[in-house]
Amino acid sequence: MNEDDVSEEELIDAILSANPDLSRSKLESIINQYMQEYDVKRKTALFLILLEYQSEPVHRESSHLSLSELMSGLSNVTIVARIAWLGLTKRIKNGFMTRGGILDSSRVMPIVFWGRTREDLLNMGVNKDSIVEIKGCHVRENLSGELEVHVTERSSIRLAYEYDEKVPYIDEKFKSIAEASSDPSLYQFLYGILLTKPVEKDVSLDGGGVRKLYQIYVGDGNVAVRCVSWGGVPDDLLNTPILEPIRMYYVRVITNRFGEREVRMNSYSFIESDYSVDAKLNVNTSNLSGVSNGFNVLKVRLKILSKGVSRVKDSSRTLSLLVHDGETEAILTALNDKVTVFNSLKDGDEIMLELFRAIVRPFQTPSISLFTVDSTNVRRLDDHNISHELPFVTANKIFQGFAYVNIAGKVVSLEESDDEMEMGRLLLLIDDLDTPIQIKFRGNILNYSSFIPRKGERILVRAAQVDYPHVKDPSSPLFMVPSLRLRAFSRIVEY
Repeated sequence: MNEDDVSEEELIDAILSANPDLSRSKLESIINQYMQEYDVKRKTALFLILLEYQSEPVHRESSHLSLSELMSGLSNVTIVARIAWLGLTKRIKNGFMTRGGILDSSRVMPIVFWGRTREDLLNMGVNKDSIVEIKGCHVRENLSGELEVHVTERSSIRLAYEYDEKVPYIDEKFKSIAEASSDPSLYQFLYGILLTKPVEKDVSLDGGGVRKLYQIYVGDGNVAVRCVSWGGVPDDLLNTPILEPIRMYYVRVITNRFGEREVRMNSYSFIESDYSVDAKLNVNTSNLSGVSNGFNVLKVRLKILSKGVSRVKDSSRTLSLLVHDGETEAILTALNDKVTVFNSLKDGDEIMLELFRAIVRPFQTPSISLFTVDSTNVRRLDDHNISHELPFVTANKIFQGFAYVNIAGKVVSLEESDDEMEMGRLLLLIDDLDTPIQIKFRGNILNYSSFIPRKGERILVRAAQVDYPHVKDPSSPLFMVPSLRLRAFSRIVEY
């Protein structure tokens, strides 16, 4: 209910109807008392009286309102509440504002301190779990239609220790991120293990323009959940070590377009590290058939069939590998710092990959793509349990049901492009059959080799994808020439 929605007479009728023993003259006396005591207008006083007399016809023990009694438009209100969290300070045109949250026995609400920095509040003793009495605050709706308490520089703030036993702690409302309910109408308080550092992405908006999206993964048990924010992330989170327990305040949980739970943070949400959180990852052993879309709290044993060439684009490093678990193949992409870890490994090595992201596309080959994250652990295994090898083929055996092959031959010619999207071609001559093979690739040959193959040299092409003849003109000299295609995990070596 808003002050503009009803008249004074309607408020008076509502108060008198709820309290038959209350006379009109007595009510007028109470109205004047409220106007003087709280320094508010007549209509605001009527709202306060309505709230008070609907819940308790006799006089209250205290002059403050509970958070559940607040409504948009109230001003000069007194509240007693516990600080649930204290966010970061934001500089605005005319000074500062600090967002946070408060709670009492009735509900949790966001709060905005105007003209006070986080440091100012901390110096006053106003910190998480502090009980405060705030006089002179007002209540309004934000752009999402949610109530929030606003505290101006003229508002008084007092530490109110005498109410400590009457007000609950926010810790009572926390639950594991693995137990989060997918309900966008509900604000939740979650804890878990930080699995990735914040990643910043530029997202194009439908109406034009670009907005920054921030993403982290947080997990507990054998569950990991993507968490996104359009409003930035606390600087403290950038310095929080990976695999440290954290708390997430005032977040929503939705089901995204992939059918997965996703945490959404807004400008009031807050994240902090907290070693007291009882969160622990339960990493199970699996094979590739048990991998699902998103973050996988799993470890899988893999054999490296082919390791590509490390690449750098837009200050990001990537290294692609073709891997196999004995039954299924997958593409593994190492990102940034994890590239260094894989540089020390070679084709044929077996590894245990623990904590990773995955994309599963059933109609592609391979259907599984794996990606390292900040928390990924890679351990080289000394024993060799996976016997699968890439087939070493000749020209007449290329199309016998193989997806990826190794093949050796003599370089006949090389055509490459400066454009990463254009197709180049390397022509090989297979000596024992005197058969030409064309190897197609995008961009520069150095994306697949540490050297430029020269005419007449013998080379070995590792993990080339079997392609089909693409020349349809029977008069072309390349008509029906067997064709292979290089992928990011393919590699050319001297032979």
